[in-house]
Parts: sequence; structure tokens; C-alpha cells
Amino acid sequence: MKELYFLLIGVSLKLLDFYLAGSLSSKTRRTYAPGEQQMKGTKSVISDENKKLCVWLKRQRQEKGHTMRSLSEILGTPHSFIGKVENQERRLDVIEYVRYCHALEIDPMEGLKQVLADA
Repeated sequence: MKELYFLLIGVSLKLLDFYLAGSLSSKTRRTYAPGEQQMKGTKSVISDENKKLCVWLKRQRQEKGHTMRSLSEILGTPHSFIGKVENQERRLDVIEYVRYCHALEIDPMEGLKQVLADA
């Protein structure tokens, strides 16, 4: 469990550094890290790592026999929340990710290992 918390803290700090680096100057154009792109018409950023995580979460949901609606009922969210996460229209924060994994009865570390495997 300690390993998970340290990994989540590291990922959070990395995301915070990335966010701060991108927002220090409002006059400069936003640059994207390798493997990232901006979704058309939004301010959302798609990354290869987020795509891997979303694909993994969707596969886990399907393997557990959940529909988007049944998972949303467990989480107490609208079913559209699940669709937006799986289609990368919405990112999960760390706490939401852990709750999502617990709702699916899967280890959050496994998803992070998938993302970090090629990093």
C-alpha cells in the first residue's frame, strides 16, 4: 500500500510541475509534451499515457461484466461520467482513479504499471 501512495504522490507532483510549467506565462503559446495533443474545441489534453489508462479501465469494466450504467451506480455518478472518462473527454484525478478502481474491485497499481511500463 505504501508503494501505491508514493507512486501516486510522485505522479501528482509530476503533473503539478507540468501544469505550473505550462501556466507560468500567459503570453506564451502552450507547448505539449511528446505524445500529447489538444482536443479540438476544448482545453483538454490527450496523452498516450492517459489513453492507455482509459483503455485499461474500459477493458477491466467489461471483463468484470459492468455496463457504464452499472458502474456509475456503484460510483454514484451519472453514466455519462464513465463514457467521458473512457473516451478521454474527462480526466480522473488521483482520488477519483482510486475510487474507480475500487468500484471495479481492481488494484490501482496495476493500471499505473500499465502506464509506466513504456515510460
